[in-house]
Amino acid sequence: MTKHTHSVCKYCYCVDGNISESQPSYGTRLFERLNTLSRQSFSSLQLEIQSVGCMWACKHGCVIAISSPEKPTYLITDLPPDETAAPLLDFMQQYINHDTGEFPYKKLHDLFPSATLVQIPTVLL
Repeated sequence: MTKHTHSVCKYCYCVDGNISESQPSYGTRLFERLNTLSRQSFSSLQLEIQSVGCMWACKHGCVIAISSPEKPTYLITDLPPDETAAPLLDFMQQYINHDTGEFPYKKLHDLFPSATLVQIPTVLL
């Protein structure tokens, strides 16, 4: 079974200044919520949710990447930290179950209407 990875930028803070640095970052909050919810639906052999360093999209937090060998990678930005964990895991389940991992833009846009979506083609070496 191929492992799929969900990477969450742990440094994402709100770009509008509504959070102090003494509070958990928006990225950390999203990461923790994803971990909590994923335990109910995924095995550790299927999915790894990892907290990663800065993904260089600081004006577009929260930022996540969904990837797997031999499938396109999805970079999704501008995600609200508290409302998107469940839809992200729903999409992750579809991504895992889909042979090629390719989805029409409209389908993703319907799931994440306020997000910026990027599909990065598979690169096989």
